[in-house]
Amino acid sequence: MSHNEIMNLGYGLFLSYLKHNKVMDLQETEAGREYLAKVERLKVTTPDFAKLKQATGYKTKVGE
Repeated sequence: MSHNEIMNLGYGLFLSYLKHNKVMDLQETEAGREYLAKVERLKVTTPDFAKLKQATGYKTKVGE
């Protein structure tokens, strides 16, 4: 794309192109791929109760 075409893009579209380009650059290196995997893990907002129970030694009541 030419400079003028880029300057005439909508703000949201420009930001999506910018993000896509940054992700592509990060995927080219091992350190970048590790960073992207870490970021994906941090975006998870729901707890994994099975792992939490294993890590804390959580015990259920007898009969459950």
